[in-house]
Amino acid sequence: MDDTKLREAFKWASEIAAVVPESMHDAAFNRALDAIMGSTEPRASDESGSVRAAPRSSSAKAPQAAASDPIETLTALDRGKAEEVDGEQGGMGKALALLHVARRELDIDGLTSPQIASILTEKFRFRITRLGK
Repeated sequence: MDDTKLREAFKWASEIAAVVPESMHDAAFNRALDAIMGSTEPRASDESGSVRAAPRSSSAKAPQAAASDPIETLTALDRGKAEEVDGEQGGMGKALALLHVARRELDIDGLTSPQIASILTEKFRFRITRLGK
């Protein structure tokens, strides 16, 4: 890829990252750059400033964990690894904590609302009800 296209990609990624809260700028920039560049691997930069695919650690979660049913996978997770879910108040706080645990422990990058409700109800015994119709 030539310098012009690379500069445009970085500029576009930085513009995208500018619209998220400051604490999320790095992650948003990296995700935007990955999407723009068409990469499926996370990206990292070395000392020279060039971008390369980040190496996978040997302790990385197995990809089949995310491929199987996330409800079953999270329900089987040791509750000691998800203490922050119990520590949160309200459905929104517990849902966000559950998403964090799913990403950190099982490399699951997203859950639907019904999946979150099911896991919080089955695993954490916190009943989630739908408001409205």
